[in-house]
Amino acid sequence: MKNTTNVDYLIVGQGIAGSTLAWELLKCNKKILVIDNHHKDSSSIAAGGNVNPVTGKRFVKSWHIEDLLLAANSMYTEMEKEFGVQIWEPRSNVRILHSEEQEKDWLARAVLWDKFFGNSLDKLLLKSIFSNAAGASEITGGGRVNMQLILKKIAGILSEKNILWSIKFDYNRFSIKQDSIEYRNGNEIICAHRIIFCEGWQAIHNPYFNYLPFQLSKGEALIVRFLGEYPFAHSIVNNDLTVSQIAEDHFWVGATNVFNDISTKPTKIGLDELLNRLELSVKIPFEIIEHRACVRPTIKDKLPLLGVHPNFAAMYIFNGLGTKGASLAPMLSRQLVNNLESNIPLNSECSIARFELC
Repeated sequence: MKNTTNVDYLIVGQGIAGSTLAWELLKCNKKILVIDNHHKDSSSIAAGGNVNPVTGKRFVKSWHIEDLLLAANSMYTEMEKEFGVQIWEPRSNVRILHSEEQEKDWLARAVLWDKFFGNSLDKLLLKSIFSNAAGASEITGGGRVNMQLILKKIAGILSEKNILWSIKFDYNRFSIKQDSIEYRNGNEIICAHRIIFCEGWQAIHNPYFNYLPFQLSKGEALIVRFLGEYPFAHSIVNNDLTVSQIAEDHFWVGATNVFNDISTKPTKIGLDELLNRLELSVKIPFEIIEHRACVRPTIKDKLPLLGVHPNFAAMYIFNGLGTKGASLAPMLSRQLVNNLESNIPLNSECSIARFELC
């Protein structure tokens, strides 16, 4: 005998996109079901969770960073109150500068958005720690998000409510109706008003959204322990690699960037690159605790993917967060819920309407 369950939304994937979306929909008292294969190969598991308002070689202010930070502070503060643990830790970003020319470029940018620029740092201290430091400056307003803890806590809530299926989504069990969708799993039938795919890089296997221009990038990172005093433990240091404390004596160090490699296993090539870059920049000896790898769901124009399928009104996607999921997910998940529930238009820059279905 078949058992049919009706829900408002079926969410496929519980990485940072699916988790923040589930959080927002539950706040709206919506009936949801989440299908997730234990976050297998999710980039959110391996990510450092770092938020930096000013990035790149040319010191560019991150896309919509003021709005992103407001939404992130709001959502992560709500989560901290609910979970009773710290999710969001405000931190400065320390940008190591390698030449006088870089320092001049930096100061020129500081005039444009001085709200994010802190103090210049002591050069003697910098040179005692970093082999390649000509100087450094502080970027304020950023921080670190404990992405792994968010996924764990959201999964706990979903499990308690019995609305998490820990299985791999099978497109052969999925059917589209006029104004809804159905998913069959054994004797269970889920009938949902909307389905939202939050599959990360594995969206390339989705037959409905594989027309989108994914440009996947593989990243590898290390978890290390420094074997000497490291005076920048409470900052996120950007010095060719990013070094960010994730536990009392554990630091995330990353990341490599290799395009169109969808293997999620750490490699010797990646390890050698990380070791070489870290040894060339940081003078303090260290030991490796862990070597991680993931595939990022990046898009060719480097903007997220959000919106409804051009042919199926019940089918949505929330994807393409790339390396900035920690900062992007709160604002975009709220925008998507506002669109779903109140028909408020999505930001046109990240709407999938910018791409044509071939």
